[in-house]
Amino acid sequence: MSVQEETELKVDPQHSTSILSRLDEMRQNGEHCDCVLIVEEERFPAHRALLCAVSGYFRATFGTEFKETTTGEVYLRQLGCEAVRLLLDYTYGNCIAITTENVQSLLSASCFLDFSEVFSKCADFLKCQIDPTNCIALREFANKHDCTELQILAEKYTRRHFLLVSQGEQFVKMSLEQLKCLVGDDGLQVTEEEQVFDAVMRWLRHDPKRAQYTYELLSLVRLPLLSKEFIVDIVESDPLIKCDVQCKDLLIEAMRYHLIPERQHTEEYTQNDRTKRRCPGATEVIIVVGGKYRVGALDNVEKYDHTTDLWTECSPIKTPRYGVGVTSVDGYIYALGGIGLNDNNSLSIVECYDPQTDEWSLLPAMAYNRDGHAVTVLDGLIYAIGGHDGKQTLESVECFNPGSREWKPVTPMANPRRGLGAGTLDGQIYAIGGWSGCACLNVVERFDLTNQKWRPVASMGMLRSDVAVTTLNNKIYAVGGFNGATGLKSAECYDPELNIWQKISTMNKARSGAALTALNGSLYVVGGHDGSTRLETVERFDPRSGTWNFVHSMDIGRYLPGVAVTNRIL
Repeated sequence: MSVQEETELKVDPQHSTSILSRLDEMRQNGEHCDCVLIVEEERFPAHRALLCAVSGYFRATFGTEFKETTTGEVYLRQLGCEAVRLLLDYTYGNCIAITTENVQSLLSASCFLDFSEVFSKCADFLKCQIDPTNCIALREFANKHDCTELQILAEKYTRRHFLLVSQGEQFVKMSLEQLKCLVGDDGLQVTEEEQVFDAVMRWLRHDPKRAQYTYELLSLVRLPLLSKEFIVDIVESDPLIKCDVQCKDLLIEAMRYHLIPERQHTEEYTQNDRTKRRCPGATEVIIVVGGKYRVGALDNVEKYDHTTDLWTECSPIKTPRYGVGVTSVDGYIYALGGIGLNDNNSLSIVECYDPQTDEWSLLPAMAYNRDGHAVTVLDGLIYAIGGHDGKQTLESVECFNPGSREWKPVTPMANPRRGLGAGTLDGQIYAIGGWSGCACLNVVERFDLTNQKWRPVASMGMLRSDVAVTTLNNKIYAVGGFNGATGLKSAECYDPELNIWQKISTMNKARSGAALTALNGSLYVVGGHDGSTRLETVERFDPRSGTWNFVHSMDIGRYLPGVAVTNRIL
């Protein structure tokens, strides 16, 4: 009989998890704890070796000759109990929930105690919370805690949404130096310099003591770029400006600029900061996602810049798909569900695209697998409506909150359908057309957010499944689709005040399973199937002239793609 000289014991993957679990039990029971964290007179027993393994702060504290090393008592006077409790839970292997209520205190505590992973997760959470009401405060908060990425993003957001930001309460609370930095920025995105002037005067009038800064701030406003009527009617007659002698030179410069237009391109003005035009408003671009081409689902993503009439490639989506629902919230692109590489495989997967980083990330999945569903946005929430789950046609509806990253059910439609379109008008959602499972539909339902009920409104003039839908100028447009026999060139629009559908000009191509979006006052219909091939062509509809014209084609044909518009800087 041979003697085995050695054997190998592999560590079970759950080994570290079980150790942390037992340590957590010991912590809860106060067993073998050799330190105490004291916060607001509350005591938290812990094991210093584990704290040192997780936190650079504790490793430094217990590695010195300070009294904490001897007594084991660590006073954390500047932190809150709840934040410390959460960080201890995390230390002992427990999942913690980051919420809008605790994220700032948790980030502050994780910054102070050097919990790098928690700090990073809190920063990522706050990035998704930035809006016009909080971007200034978040920028200062990020600066205080050396959270560079959040600070940069908040600064960019403030410049990009200057008009909305300047109308908020935080704007008038900015310091003089903060405001000077913002108003003097060439990258400030405004459609007209009058918006900058109005914002500055609002800040000055908020406190009478600020009158002394009128010239200092007005010299950063590009007065020559104001209209001459605005200069005469508004600027010149403003009491704050009339009382400041220094401002007269700025007014004279602005008036001279308009008095002799032929000199505006001379060196006198081209080298003058006050006559340099700022970065224009953020260019909106179309993002088209996925679709079906030849044998299967695409992961390809392209963007269209209407100012250059060019398509360029973006990072591919993680999961190839067609029949995908795509929309935009705050410039981020969301792709919901669809059919994957397996043509019978409906998906619940949700991905988010950040145009600034050109990266896709996974978000919580929908409750239902869905393809051929409609997606729309109302009050910042994303609604996924109907579709097919791989087995049956759905009437169910669910909505996603990008802030909390939670899905919630919504009252289902009266009619199950897939291949439908959706749009929002006046705080209400419209579900339009589609396929019932046995027939094409022209019916339209409207969801009232107040009473949480779906009610029928006027039906379309045509049966339309795989219809492309969007809103523009307070009307809903339904374009192309399939009527049960053939693909359609026709299009129609809905007037909510009259509750009627009206025909508009037909497209140049029949398009079933196309995608539709509105950009710069026009409609753009993208891809689709014309009955014989999957289309790479794109048509633009001008509501003023009532005409469809081709623009530059995509690089690849797409059937059932998703499309949305973003103004997030690319």
